[in-house]
Amino acid sequence: MIVPLQSMAELETALRGPAPVMIFKHSTACPISAAAHASFRRFVAAHPAGARYFLVKVIEQRALSGEIARRLGVPHASPQVLLWHRGAVRWHASHGAITEQSLGRALASLRDQPGAGRIAGAGGTGPLRGGGSRPGAGGRRASGAIPGGGPEGASDPDSGAGAAPPRRGGWLRKRI
Repeated sequence: MIVPLQSMAELETALRGPAPVMIFKHSTACPISAAAHASFRRFVAAHPAGARYFLVKVIEQRALSGEIARRLGVPHASPQVLLWHRGAVRWHASHGAITEQSLGRALASLRDQPGAGRIAGAGGTGPLRGGGSRPGAGGRRASGAIPGGGPEGASDPDSGAGAAPPRRGGWLRKRI
């Protein structure tokens, strides 16, 4: 089940506890966000016990969206997914890097951390393990791990993560 976040108090409550938390920041006016939201919904339907899932509509809740970026230390993007576990953002992705496969890999990677135990519904076998195209393909890397805080990074060439810090000012930039 995806729960809408309405306030910072709800965010603080959501971030407490041992279970992984996935927050999807969605722009209701963006077709790219609509496609990423569809992938997120499919993933949640297939892995309901994998994490606690939350939704923020960034246009309707601009202040909350900005406060989430400040509080979690990840520059705002939309669409964007943030994976919180054990007191830190462990993985995040935006735009085309949000796929069912990338969400599955991110959640499954928590299982591999020392002391993490088994994350229910986080993979093992099936379509989420390997295969598919690289999420950051097309020259645009829109996802990444937080330095020192997550399992994915530059050592995982299929993660689309860790290559460069997130850009400010939008995801599409003309290269000269």
